[in-house]
Amino acid sequence: MIVQKWITRIRSAVSYSMLAALMYTLLTIILFVVLYMNVKPETYDVELFSVADKTIRSPKTIVDKEKTEEERKKAAEEVEDAYVYNQDTALNRVSLVNSIFDFIQEVKKESQKEERAPLAELKDKLTKNVTEDVTKSISDDVFLTLLSADQEELEKTRNAIVDNVEFTLQQRIRKEHLTDFQNQVEQAIEKNPLAPDLKRAAVEIGRYAIVPTEEYDSRLTSERKEQAQEEVEPVRILQGQVIVQEGHLIDRDIYRQLKLLGLINHQRSYKPVFGLLIFVLVVVFLLIYSFHTASLPSEKKKSYLLLVGMIFTFLFC
Repeated sequence: MIVQKWITRIRSAVSYSMLAALMYTLLTIILFVVLYMNVKPETYDVELFSVADKTIRSPKTIVDKEKTEEERKKAAEEVEDAYVYNQDTALNRVSLVNSIFDFIQEVKKESQKEERAPLAELKDKLTKNVTEDVTKSISDDVFLTLLSADQEELEKTRNAIVDNVEFTLQQRIRKEHLTDFQNQVEQAIEKNPLAPDLKRAAVEIGRYAIVPTEEYDSRLTSERKEQAQEEVEPVRILQGQVIVQEGHLIDRDIYRQLKLLGLINHQRSYKPVFGLLIFVLVVVFLLIYSFHTASLPSEKKKSYLLLVGMIFTFLFC
């Protein structure tokens, strides 16, 4: 009876528009305040390098973007550089060795017909016809030794070099391991039954012919690094996860996580406030729409509006 009299007095004292504005405003304030107390995150008064006076746990699950990025960079750094084997390198070096011997034989034949200095002629031909200046890398003694050898000795020397160079260059050779493979060729040539001076010449040419057969592939390396980064799972701070134990030091990483979670007192985050405000406004708008579209007399709307207001007040206060 008391409530009914109170409703009757209010209903007769104010118009529906004024009552509606008052009630909707009060409902908005009540809903926002009550719900905010539930969504407001607990914060802690902590400082960097201080000791935690209580155990702090994560109130929610979030992705730690900074840690995830660190893990992705680490994964990319662990990817080894990609190298590809170049078959053409082996073919070109064998062709180079054969070209040297072809020019030696050519000069030997020409020197028999004309009185010309064979060494100078050979170096001139090699300089003009070979893509790289072998005369600067191979000593004159080697050329003189080969020019003085007969046809049979030349062919044996050529075969000893070509066979071992070709076999060695079929392997994957990187720049940092080049000396090992040059030594390997030298040892193999040393086993051939050649005259000492021809063997020395063959060793020098053989070592010169060995070059890296693997080339650094920047594109493939980048692709592998990107793939490694994509395979890294996002690092998450899980709800309920202990961030710092009571009595432990709050270092930079722990402080960063607390800041990321919005658990530090002086750190304000307005996202929950805006989200809650939007939710409350939507609820109140639906209520306004329901009353506005209801086909009821103003007096009944007043009564129902007051009743709804009292119910909300009773439930949330």
